[in-house]
Amino acid sequence: MRVFPGVETLTVTNARPGSHLTVEAVAVGEAGGANRDVVTVVADVAGNGHVAFVPETHQVITDVADLASAVATGLTLAPGSYRVRADDGTVSEPVQVTAVGDLPDPSLYDQELAEGFGYLTVRDGVKLSVMVRFPDVNLHGEGPWPTVVEYSGYGPSDPDSPQPGTMIANIMGFAVVGVNMRGSGCSGGVFDIFSPAQSADGYDIIETVARQPWVLHGRPGMVGLSYPGISQLFVAATCPPSLAAITPLSVIDDLWRQQWPGGTYNSGFTRAWLAMRDAQVKAGGMAWDQARIDAGDETAAANQAIRSLNMDFEAFGRATSDFRPALEARRTANLVGNITVPVFLTGAWQDEQTGSRFALMLEQFDRSPHVVFTLFNGHHPDGYSPMMIHRWFEFLTFHVARRVPVLHPMVRELSHRCSSSTSAIAPKSKTTASWTSSTTTTLPWPATCPSRRCASCSSPAPAETWPVPRAPV
Repeated sequence: MRVFPGVETLTVTNARPGSHLTVEAVAVGEAGGANRDVVTVVADVAGNGHVAFVPETHQVITDVADLASAVATGLTLAPGSYRVRADDGTVSEPVQVTAVGDLPDPSLYDQELAEGFGYLTVRDGVKLSVMVRFPDVNLHGEGPWPTVVEYSGYGPSDPDSPQPGTMIANIMGFAVVGVNMRGSGCSGGVFDIFSPAQSADGYDIIETVARQPWVLHGRPGMVGLSYPGISQLFVAATCPPSLAAITPLSVIDDLWRQQWPGGTYNSGFTRAWLAMRDAQVKAGGMAWDQARIDAGDETAAANQAIRSLNMDFEAFGRATSDFRPALEARRTANLVGNITVPVFLTGAWQDEQTGSRFALMLEQFDRSPHVVFTLFNGHHPDGYSPMMIHRWFEFLTFHVARRVPVLHPMVRELSHRCSSSTSAIAPKSKTTASWTSSTTTTLPWPATCPSRRCASCSSPAPAETWPVPRAPV
């Protein structure tokens, strides 16, 4: 039997299938005392067990209904010292479960990420699959480039199918690092929607990406709509010091209320979305992950050995008909007040997938130095519409690239052909460029070209054009 501690989680492998595995809180310190049984889980057919949610008092968890009952008054597994006792008498050595704020040795972030597919190791040893895509050097020149991260349980690290945010950012001159959340794609670990472990992974991802030599200024941003938009809020709330800015599009304020709006079960989009997540995070559930395994990716194969532990979230959500204390840490609205980087957020009042509840949390971004919120009549994917993308590009260019936005002429021409709307980016003849926040901030337009490479000059932007003056909080 092997025991792996994580961020508010504990995973057991190589146990006897069907055995009862009791997690004990180990008594430490001067007070001493006896160990306390926290929860008992049953090893699955592969001999694996996983603990994230725990009941208020000891309980044996055998199925999703038991877990939902335990969560009624329980919480997530608290940081501390634990050991696992199997019903055959085997007892593990004590291990230390950590909190999101328990940071690893900074040397963890010295990993090298090369262009293409690879893996990034996070603080508990789990390897996440990543796909690094550089912009076209014929359009945007050699690196370092402004860089953004797209992070979700979809397929951001799929080498053959970039996500929409990734494609747009690449075209506009950004390097993009697509990362699959733990338990999805080719990543290791147990999938658990918006868990503390996923947030901590996001912190580690940002700090690792920031140290890559091809990342301009050593401060990446984040991009994504819907799932990879929501994940940005959880990551930014952990305050990675190297995070430059986030651009969450079409987000939610509370996962539970998405599934139980007004106390009525959402049998429409939310049920279907969770069911799809359950299907895709099974071993080989995304097809491209199985294709990599079939092609000889041994890390992917090893990572999927514990996919049997991925919970049936559709059934779990259906069983949690009442809001539980354990769900507070996964409520987006509770976390956004911790975000200390610039935020560009959009949403549609008629969003057919996630609704408009996100607007209830907008006043809570009170620690962010610069916020841009754009709310409009429209649909879920409209955060990537022409009316938004130009502003999105401006925001990322200001805060990640740290220069005045100048869209490459070929990209501008393409956008004109694809849309009847005119470019929202100020032409060179303008004397000022401004954007809206809680107040309007004006950025002096430099006399010399602000672009690193321009058809008319090669001069860098004057030093006084950065940092951009911040809007008052």
